[in-house]
Amino acid sequence: IIFSVFSLEKMSESDDELDCIGRKIDQDLRRRRFAGQRTCILDLPQDVQTRWLELLSFHDLLILSCACKCFSTFCKECFLWKALYLQRWPKSIYGGADTAQETQCGGWKSRFVQRLRAENAWLRKRKLTRTILPSRTSTFTQCKFLNSEKWAVSVGADCDIVLWDLEQCQRCGVLEGHEDTVFTCCFEPFRRALLSAGADGVARFWSVDSLQLSEAIIIPETEGVIWQAVFLESGLEAVFCTESGSILRGDRRSGKVEQTFRAHEGCAFALQYREQSIFSGGEDRFLKWWDVRNGSRKVDEVEDAHCGNIFGLHLTEENALVSCGLDTAVRVWDVGPSEITPRCTCDGHGDSVWVVQADNYKAVSGGIDHHINVWDITTGRLLNSFEGFLDSVYCLNYFGSKMLSGGWSVLVLWSFRDGGP
Repeated sequence: IIFSVFSLEKMSESDDELDCIGRKIDQDLRRRRFAGQRTCILDLPQDVQTRWLELLSFHDLLILSCACKCFSTFCKECFLWKALYLQRWPKSIYGGADTAQETQCGGWKSRFVQRLRAENAWLRKRKLTRTILPSRTSTFTQCKFLNSEKWAVSVGADCDIVLWDLEQCQRCGVLEGHEDTVFTCCFEPFRRALLSAGADGVARFWSVDSLQLSEAIIIPETEGVIWQAVFLESGLEAVFCTESGSILRGDRRSGKVEQTFRAHEGCAFALQYREQSIFSGGEDRFLKWWDVRNGSRKVDEVEDAHCGNIFGLHLTEENALVSCGLDTAVRVWDVGPSEITPRCTCDGHGDSVWVVQADNYKAVSGGIDHHINVWDITTGRLLNSFEGFLDSVYCLNYFGSKMLSGGWSVLVLWSFRDGGP
C-alpha cells in the first residue's frame, strides 16, 4: 500500500519522533520495492507499526481499515483492529475488553463489526443519519450554521476557519490568518461578516461574500486567551470574555477596545449578549448579569451557580438562560426584570458539560462523556440522548433538521428525518 494516502503530512514536520518514523518507513519501503517484495503495513517492523498507529487520528485509521487489504481481513497482528476499536470507543467510556479477545485479532475485528452494526441499528431506530466530515483538524472548538442547513463553519486547534458545504459533505474554503488555536466564531446579525478569535489575542472580522479579512481588533496581551465573542445588534461592535476574567467591548471600525471591565476572578469562559445586557460565567462559579448602557453596572449575580467552572451559556428568546459546566449539570434560569432565579436542573451527563444550545422548549448539551442530551427546559426531564458520538463533545450547533457536533478528532453532521434533535 502507498503510505501517502494517509494524512501524515498534516502532522508537524518539526516533530522529531514523526521524522524518525517517517525515515524508517521510507527506508523499509525502498528496500522492499528494490527486492521486488509486496509492501503492506505488516511488512514494516512491529515497533514502527505501533508508533505510527498511535499518531493517527480516527479518520486516518478508518481510511487504513478500508484501503489496506491485509487490515480488512484477519491480520496476524491484533493491535491493528484494537487501535481502530479503541479510537472509536475508548476504554475509559465503554469498559475494557475481554482478556481472551485482546490476544486474538479475530476477537477485536468481531467486536468492532458487532459494535458498528449495533450503532447503525440505533441510528435507524431513531430515524437519523450521521456523517463524519473529512477534516484534518485535531480538535474542534466551535461550529456554526450560516443561517441555512447547507453551509457551516468550524474552528479549532489548526488555527484555520473551515467553510463546509453540507450537501456535499466536504470543505469548500479555508480562512487563514490566526497564529494559534481559534476558540470562538460567530456571525453578525445580518450574516455579512464572521468574527473569529482565540489564543493569539486577535479578533478578526471576515467578509462572508469575499471570504477576505476585513478588520481586526488586537486585544492587550495581559488579557490572554479570548474564550468567547459575540456581536452586538449593529454588527459593528463585539464583546469578548478572556482568560484574565475581563469582558471587553471592541469596535471593528476603529480596531480598538472601547471598554474593559473585570467580571470574574480567574477565566471568564461563557458569554451571552442581548439588548445592552451581558450574561457571563467563569472559573469563579459566578453567573453574572451586566448592564452596559451605564458603564458596566452589575444587575444581579448568582454565587455558586455551578459546583465548578461554567463553560457554556445560552439565552433563549423568552429569556430563559441555560448554563452548563464542570459539575456535569445543565441548569435553567429565569431572567426577570432585575434578577436571575433558578427554574430547574438537568442531571444525566457522566462528566463535565462543555456546550449547550437552547430554544424556547428544549436544550441540547454535549460533554466529555461522549453523549449529546436533549432536555425539556421547563421540567428538566431528559427527552433524548445520542450515544453514537465518537468523541468528547466540545461544540454543537443545530439548525432545522441538521446538527453539527465536534470534539477531539471528528466533526459529525447529524440529519433528522422528522424535525430537529
